[in-house]
Amino acid sequence: MQDTVTASAPLEGLHDIVLPEPVSMTPTTVGWLVLAIAAALVIVWIVIRTIRHHQANRYRAAALRELDAVASAAGDPTTRSQSLTAIAPLLKRTALCVFPRTEVASLTGDAWLQFLAESGGQAFTNGAGRLLLEATYGHGNLDDQQTSDLLDACRKWIRHHKKVVAHE
Repeated sequence: MQDTVTASAPLEGLHDIVLPEPVSMTPTTVGWLVLAIAAALVIVWIVIRTIRHHQANRYRAAALRELDAVASAAGDPTTRSQSLTAIAPLLKRTALCVFPRTEVASLTGDAWLQFLAESGGQAFTNGAGRLLLEATYGHGNLDDQQTSDLLDACRKWIRHHKKVVAHE
């Protein structure tokens, strides 16, 4: 019987397992707090900048929607000439959203094409954009390819035009 007492005695001296305290998720140093504040400020700055960029370019989206309407009307050869006459006023209104009225409003003909080229549409001086003059006054009967090229040049200008430094 002595053997059974000594065999169970070592187990009586054991204690339950003690688990450590859970690790706190709050920062324990000032550096982490500064980093969290800086990250939050950067995120807020990015959000504000994105919203401002979106608001500043709403006119581009509206102009592209209007150009798409013109493009769908220009798909029909019977209404093409009439629908293409809407392109020049559309480009002029788009330009007036960004550029001073004194620089843009009075431009016509080759001067208008030169302005469009300088502000981001090289196709207006030596490409399909030159067809804008024919389309504006309804003098030319543009075929499907010419119409498509002109609409593409206008679409590129609306999307990518940049502020032009005035020549003095």
